[in-house]
Amino acid sequence: MKYEKYRLTKQRRAYDCGPTALVNVMKLCGFSVSYDADAKNLFKALNVVENRGVYIDEFESYITRQRILKAKFKEKKRNLTYAQVEKNLDKGLIAVLAYGRGRSKSGHVCVVAGYDRCGLEIINWTRKKTIQIIGFDRFKREVLDFKDATYYFFERK
Repeated sequence: MKYEKYRLTKQRRAYDCGPTALVNVMKLCGFSVSYDADAKNLFKALNVVENRGVYIDEFESYITRQRILKAKFKEKKRNLTYAQVEKNLDKGLIAVLAYGRGRSKSGHVCVVAGYDRCGLEIINWTRKKTIQIIGFDRFKREVLDFKDATYYFFERK
């Protein structure tokens, strides 16, 4: 998939992965949003705290309660295999991945937008680049081996 037309937003701080992920989902759904305008509201709504980020429980509560106004929330799934993630991407869905050290602790939130033969195309896996290809071994070590990995799937517009 070509991502240039979406002008995806790079994570700016160590603790803004949640708002950044939601801004990118809205962009991938074809909506005109900006980090500066929309993330400010998301910071408040997600209760983001500097140097802590967002708790996964609060992130989930916001998604299920608000149903992000500019993107259609489809479903939530937990602890999927790598193949199951690819299968959902094949359906044309966008996945927001939230994982960490427990449901009531902070973790990391990123967007899985697609995949190719080398791995999953993940937006803001780290703060180094906006889009990175993450292969199975690294994904397994950093996500699949955690017991708390939740995927929130959104329909593309």
